[in-house]
Amino acid sequence: MVKNNIILIGMPGSGKTTVAKELGKILNKKIIDIDEEIEKEAKLSINNIFDDFGEDYFRELEKNMINKISKLNNVIISTGGGAVLNKDNMENLKRSGKIIFLNRSFENISKACHKDRPLLKDNEKKLEDIFNYRQEYYKLYADFTVENNSKVTNVTKKIISLLTSNVIGENEWKF
Repeated sequence: MVKNNIILIGMPGSGKTTVAKELGKILNKKIIDIDEEIEKEAKLSINNIFDDFGEDYFRELEKNMINKISKLNNVIISTGGGAVLNKDNMENLKRSGKIIFLNRSFENISKACHKDRPLLKDNEKKLEDIFNYRQEYYKLYADFTVENNSKVTNVTKKIISLLTSNVIGENEWKF
């Protein structure tokens, strides 16, 4: 069976959740936000998990959730920004569908990013360091890179166009 999940990766503030919701409406697919699923299962916010147990514990929860969710089919998966730091995460996601890197300029990330996120905490320099460090991972694992510096409708149209193009093959991808 061909796995036809759409997996969105990118920095916090890159628009993964917003684009996932729009794609879900257009394609009539269920949306799964990895961070939201972790919060539901842990019965704690991501911030509380980081504060109470640390990043390593969170990354283990994230790895387990991605392993579980990547077994589903025909869903849109919005990952946390750091999911790309774990090779197992990305191999599981790669097997489950096509990975779209939502690339956004640092300036737009900085404006859109919630500064209360655990690794940022109102620290612009830290955000920029994370941005620069993760870029290579996003590019490494992406099947496609889509610039997200315009309206969400333009971004979703571009993603749908890429997924239905001859690059992938019509027999391989079904909506």
